[in-house]
Amino acid sequence: MNIHKLYPKIGTDPMNYHKIDVAVNSIAHEINKDQDEYECAANIKTVYYDLSNDEKIVVSGRLRLVKCEGRQLNTLLKDYLSL
Repeated sequence: MNIHKLYPKIGTDPMNYHKIDVAVNSIAHEINKDQDEYECAANIKTVYYDLSNDEKIVVSGRLRLVKCEGRQLNTLLKDYLSL
């Protein structure tokens, strides 16, 4: 499957797919871990803000496919980024 058809590229820098996989796994792990929400938000922001805009779009799209307690992880990601 061609990822560029699912997520059109807007920047000129190449996407690092390993970095995207690590970010998705790290964010999902942080959300599912039992910890203080502000600590969780800080850990998520550290991972998320290291990504390019194109990589953020792909991460959000992949998190949309996973649910936690009835909510999509990309929705929870937005909540944690706003803290």
